[in-house]
Amino acid sequence: MLFLYQKTFIYQGMNCIFELSSFSYRAINISIERMREIITTITGKEELVKFTKPILKLPKIDELFLILHQLILENKDGLNREELLYFFIDALIAHAADIKIEEIAFSEASKENLLLAKSYLEKNFASTVSLEELSRRCHLNKYTLIRYFTKYFGVAPYQYLQTIRIKEAKELLSNDKELLSISLKVGFSDQSHFTRVFKSLIGITPKQYQGIFKQ
Repeated sequence: MLFLYQKTFIYQGMNCIFELSSFSYRAINISIERMREIITTITGKEELVKFTKPILKLPKIDELFLILHQLILENKDGLNREELLYFFIDALIAHAADIKIEEIAFSEASKENLLLAKSYLEKNFASTVSLEELSRRCHLNKYTLIRYFTKYFGVAPYQYLQTIRIKEAKELLSNDKELLSISLKVGFSDQSHFTRVFKSLIGITPKQYQGIFKQ
């Protein structure tokens, strides 16, 4: 899969303003076997779909692709990476394939399975959680788990996991613990990642939050 996007640079001189544009691209390679596995999970059909639109101009899909590509390059956040891969392929099928994704019946039993997934995330937030393991624990296939967890709880499994980690981190920060120690204790691989996620959810950095309790 190839993604082409345009970069625009604006130069402002003393008496003029002009734009310079250049193109760049990102690519990911998904094997036929892996693509068949994902599409079978999403559609329930053991066959590759035919994409009727080889070129797409959809900002939301573009954004998904860029985030996914970056996660693959960095080789971290396995749960987030696989979630995004399913969301991305799902969006491609919806907008450019020759089949439609059928709505999956959502029963009371399915809700119980989702609660199992939620409980597992709450108990294992400090560990590395994989979509494979989460799927196995709650007895739902990966796509059904992602789709209906998001629908039922309002956030995807990885997002929910991050909120649990940050909630626990807030408790530890109030007790004046070292930031690196806290980040590792709640499941982050490094302090910088912890800081980025904390600020995106709380609005201030962990150090700023910790400073509130020192006043």
